[in-house]
Amino acid sequence: MARTAWRVAAVGLVVAVGVGIGLEAVDPPSRLPQGREEFQPGVDRPLALPARGAPLRDDAPVLGVVVGARARAYSVAAMSAIARHVVNDIVGDMPVAVTYCDRTGCARAYAGAAGGGPLGVGMAGFDRGLVLTAGGRLFRQDTGEAVVGEGSFPFAGYPVEQTTWGAWKAAHPDTDVYIGDERPSWQQ
Repeated sequence: MARTAWRVAAVGLVVAVGVGIGLEAVDPPSRLPQGREEFQPGVDRPLALPARGAPLRDDAPVLGVVVGARARAYSVAAMSAIARHVVNDIVGDMPVAVTYCDRTGCARAYAGAAGGGPLGVGMAGFDRGLVLTAGGRLFRQDTGEAVVGEGSFPFAGYPVEQTTWGAWKAAHPDTDVYIGDERPSWQQ
């Protein structure tokens, strides 16, 4: 009976998270399909522009993080595209993952150990909020709780500020900003 209940719950999760991502019911439920191809990977090490060269209006919404003396903003418009809800970045020498759900307005940031590489956080879909993938498991963006089984998100939460570009620049004049991951051909 428990096995049947799990399969029904998993089918509901697949429908809620999004058809076509390749998630299947598995036994035991705490084990997920291996490989990142089932999920939408985050944007890794995006291009960030200096504040003075960024083509953003002062009233444009941004998410901002500060690591030591280094500040970086992330355009909410850039992160609203379905393939851009998660950005795995290095700010200063700290790996951070900045996440944004355009349907709920929820923004979260997570940090790893200084000197490490990008965190490898990805997006698995939507189930009353953004569902993230990290370390082969699924987690709710809003709470950090595991979707299946027990446990919490493997990276520590990190302060993220939702504000406007004008306010962020005024508070952090040396900031840079991610406005999308498209790089000019001469930088690739």
